[in-house]
Amino acid sequence: AVVTQLPYQPAETRSVTEVLTRVDEIGLRLGPGSSAAVLGPASVLAGPLTVGAYDRAALLRTGVVEAVISLPGGVVPFRPGYQTAVWVLTQAYGSALRGRVLLADLSNRPLTPEVVDGVVADVVTWRRDGYRSGAHSLRHCAEVEVDRLLARPGPLTARPVRTERELVTVVPTTVTRVNELERALGQLADPTTARETIRTGVARAGGSRPDTVSIGDLISSGRLSVISGTRLAAEHVTAEGHHHVWGAAEVTGRTRVGDRSVDRAVVAEHYPRAVFTEPGDVLVTTAPDKAVRLDQVGFRVVEFGVRALRVPESERERLPPRVLAALLAANCHDGLRVAGAVRAPRRLADWQVPLLDPDTAGRFDALLAAMERRRALAHDELDALAELTRITAAGLTDGTLTLRSEQENHATP
Repeated sequence: AVVTQLPYQPAETRSVTEVLTRVDEIGLRLGPGSSAAVLGPASVLAGPLTVGAYDRAALLRTGVVEAVISLPGGVVPFRPGYQTAVWVLTQAYGSALRGRVLLADLSNRPLTPEVVDGVVADVVTWRRDGYRSGAHSLRHCAEVEVDRLLARPGPLTARPVRTERELVTVVPTTVTRVNELERALGQLADPTTARETIRTGVARAGGSRPDTVSIGDLISSGRLSVISGTRLAAEHVTAEGHHHVWGAAEVTGRTRVGDRSVDRAVVAEHYPRAVFTEPGDVLVTTAPDKAVRLDQVGFRVVEFGVRALRVPESERERLPPRVLAALLAANCHDGLRVAGAVRAPRRLADWQVPLLDPDTAGRFDALLAAMERRRALAHDELDALAELTRITAAGLTDGTLTLRSEQENHATP
């Protein structure tokens, strides 16, 4: 096996013909069972060409090029603007796939271990004994006929193609999911669907501001408790785990709750003092922006940078958690840090909360609950529309779905 890198040269002085000649020389030295991985400039190995296009086409038609993999930026640390690609070379000889090549475009994906392992698996199994096109799943690569690829100008890229097995199993599942979304949207659009009427009961008050109390005073008097976040190591936070994470990204809404999780075994081993949230905890962060969220599920891990405010059961009539979250969120300007300031003007302990009488707090809590139910319906509709758009566009792009008239759908069993 040969693993090599073509020396970096600025684009202004780079000779396309020289780059392709170097690759050709490497391929000519390969004997039966040998292979090579060559790292070089993406502009020559994978990008659209004007000068040297004939030389690259001739190389591809020899069958020595097994795979073309476009890599993300930053692979060469000392040249972050230098885009690279890899050519995998082998002698095809009597291979039935001699006139085909594998293409993988990773230019917009980080090279995680999962991605690297997937690409390697695609390449090392392709063109080997027992491989049959269409029967094997390619995770990141696409198998393309060289003549069809060279018949059109442009970069050496292609989208992965669905295998026969995926067409039999995945596509029917996708169509079923589309039908489910259509039914859900139909129920939401049904005028007979009960949608709660919102009646706020808002009226003009006397004009006097209610008394306020600071978060610090509520904590010191036992009417509120605070839970500090835990410093989580990056390698312990994954996409799948038993406990979702409440971090600054989740509280501010930049990341959806549930996208980051921690395994319970990791928590037990590395974070024995971590405290889980309970339903009704109010999550607060001040960096990079002030934001407030209500956790109605509980059993989640609070990450450092976020604090959880917990109202004891004995105080929830006077200070319902939903009301506390709304009041704090409505006064987000209290804790903002202006540009150039080293720290925020007020600590969390200094934030002020208006003291509402129990009747007003109860009515406000009921109003907030009603608005949450209406908001949930709206979110369901928006999510269904977004998913329906994504599925349809993806299916039309990869050729697995088509659009038919309503009469054609009824006529098809």
